[in-house]
Amino acid sequence: SKPACFKCGAKNPGMAGAVPAPAAPPPQAATPTKLPDWNCPKCGHLVFGSKPSCFKCGTTNPAGGSAGGAIAPPTAAPPAAAGKVPDWPCPNCNIIVFGSKPACFKCGAKNPGMAGAVPAPAAPPPQAATPTKL
Repeated sequence: SKPACFKCGAKNPGMAGAVPAPAAPPPQAATPTKLPDWNCPKCGHLVFGSKPSCFKCGTTNPAGGSAGGAIAPPTAAPPAAAGKVPDWPCPNCNIIVFGSKPACFKCGAKNPGMAGAVPAPAAPPPQAATPTKL
C-alpha cells in the first residue's frame, strides 16, 4: 500500500507515521508550437505556418523561417514525378482540375494544356418519369 495519494499527497490513514509524498509541482502553461498559416504575398495561396516558403511560387515567408528552426527547410526541390501533368484551372468555371483529366469535371471544358484531349462525355439529358399502371 502507498503511504500517500499520488494525486494530492494526502496521507494514507492506514499507515500511521508514514512520510507523505511531496506535492506535485503545479502544471505549467503549454507553450505554443504551431505557427499560424500565412497567405503568400505574391500569389495569394494559403501556406502552412511551418513552411519557410510558398509551395506554389517559392516566395519566402515574410514572417520569418519555419517553426523556430525545428523544421529545416528543404535543401533542394524534390524532383518532379516523371510524366505528372500539373493541375489546371478550368478557363470556364475556374475550378482546379487534376492535370491528368482531359476535361473539367464541373462544366466539361477541355483541358487547354492537353493537345488532342477528348472532351468529357456530356451527361445524358434527364428523362421524364414514365407513369406506371397499377
